[in-house]
Amino acid sequence: MQAGESPIWRGIGAAGMASIAGALLVLWAFPGAAGVLACPLKELTSVPCPTCGTTRALLALAKGDAWSALRLQPLVTTGVGLGFLASAWLAAGGRFPGRAHSVLRPLAAFVVAANWLYLILDGR
Repeated sequence: MQAGESPIWRGIGAAGMASIAGALLVLWAFPGAAGVLACPLKELTSVPCPTCGTTRALLALAKGDAWSALRLQPLVTTGVGLGFLASAWLAAGGRFPGRAHSVLRPLAAFVVAANWLYLILDGR
């Protein structure tokens, strides 16, 4: 049985979609719940961490402002969108190729590094 054919994978996909939608709904309804904290790495070194801006980006997404979210934290904003699409794909019975990880690992490392460089050059 392939991953997409299992009811378990469909449930995981549905749970992923519900989790993302629920988190954004909570942030939309209670924007103060995020409690924006200072980044310890930036406080110590003046260099932003690879996830700097995540809370503000999620708050922007919760308000429906995808463009601001993308500008604040491209990696997390794109990840939320792709995570939602992947969850929807699994919930609909889709499956992922078994060998995708051999391409995705180096791509993920490159994307994280590119995002971090963007945050540094943007003057975070």
